[in-house]
Amino acid sequence: MYDTDYMLTHDIDWFFYAGSYLIHAASNQGILPIMIEERSNSMVQRWVNDLPELNFESDIEVNTKYIEGRLKNMDSNFSSLENYKRTFVNMAKKGLFSFDRDLSFPEKYVWIARPLKELQDFNIPVNLYIVQFKGNKQLFNFRIVNDKIEIE
Repeated sequence: MYDTDYMLTHDIDWFFYAGSYLIHAASNQGILPIMIEERSNSMVQRWVNDLPELNFESDIEVNTKYIEGRLKNMDSNFSSLENYKRTFVNMAKKGLFSFDRDLSFPEKYVWIARPLKELQDFNIPVNLYIVQFKGNKQLFNFRIVNDKIEIE
């Protein structure tokens, strides 16, 4: 498990399965679910960083309305829409659905970028452990229906 002080001072990328989909979430200096273990998550981060891109940026849907609203309340570290969305779009280009912790509702995550072509049926190295998470309506705004992810 991550140290609480570390979690509250770092934006940690963490990953989980929802059905057969691989999901990326950015903690935005929030507390991670207890099942996210630091060593395993670091290994998954490195593996995800090496994944090939499956989508062009034009094939990514971005939650621009949410981002523009958020930018009004952001500090000077993110000066533009492009800077903020870069990590999320890069994850979506690899086929992951990408979420960020909502600063207005810190106990919730909101989708930022989603791919047209999802990463599925991939070979995960045997030394990696990725948490299976069913989609918690209190935490994320999606659900799995008929093996498809639906973002609300």
